[in-house]
Amino acid sequence: MKIKTSPVHVARWGTYITAKEVSKSPATIELKVTIDNDSKTEKAAELVTEIFELDPKGEKAVKPVAKFQVLQTTVAANESAKVESSVRVKGSKSKIERTVR
Repeated sequence: MKIKTSPVHVARWGTYITAKEVSKSPATIELKVTIDNDSKTEKAAELVTEIFELDPKGEKAVKPVAKFQVLQTTVAANESAKVESSVRVKGSKSKIERTVR
């Protein structure tokens, strides 16, 4: 199966999220993302990641419960770049969304 993507995109299997210090108090969520640039020129990329609480039906809330720092990087032509960040979030059922601009 072929997946159509923008030339600059999150790599397939390129998102790793881990939770540290999980307890009744806030947890530290760590994010590692690989961004691919399949174009013939160097490109700037900006990664926006937010965490949303889920309702009992699995639908996301309107407002995020946490936002990672916006990550910016430059990706060489036909190469990949890795970016990392972390955020503290209180315990909840959450859905994480990311966007590469």
